[in-house]
Amino acid sequence: MTASNTLQGGYVSLLEGFSRIGKFSTEGRALCSMDLQAFSSGVGAKQILDRCERRKGERKQTKEPRESSSSSSNPFAVEGEEEEGEGGEQEDEDDDIVSLPPVVNPPYAKNFVSSYVNAWYFEKDDLLMWISQNREEYSIQQCISLVESGVGQRMKKRERKEVIAKIESMFVTT
Repeated sequence: MTASNTLQGGYVSLLEGFSRIGKFSTEGRALCSMDLQAFSSGVGAKQILDRCERRKGERKQTKEPRESSSSSSNPFAVEGEEEEGEGGEQEDEDDDIVSLPPVVNPPYAKNFVSSYVNAWYFEKDDLLMWISQNREEYSIQQCISLVESGVGQRMKKRERKEVIAKIESMFVTT
């Protein structure tokens, strides 16, 4: 459950960040898609396991021999006594065990954010239809942002206000 909530939080954060962008170009929208793809490819169970294995290998390569307890940085160490874990080459058995993280697919995952990013490319009528079909999934502010930073950039101010009023009325009736 924790992994799912954490992953879901990451996707929701991306969505919130994207929805707060005021104005940007087609290239900027493409960069949002690339950010989403980079995030998604980095949080897969296999990728996490690979990073854990790689870091474990790096730790083993950089391990230095342990110092004796007399030069220990532990201020509570008693001279002549060995600290726990010293006095031999024995490593924690858990250090060599890296298990595959859980495969999680939270409801607010890649497709949820990807659908939002793709909605930036819609024309007015298509966007209004998409919003009416998805109004329970996205906040009113996220939907209004699609107009302001997407199709609304090509509209006159009056028309943009009318479209935003239509969106607001969709949310009032839910």
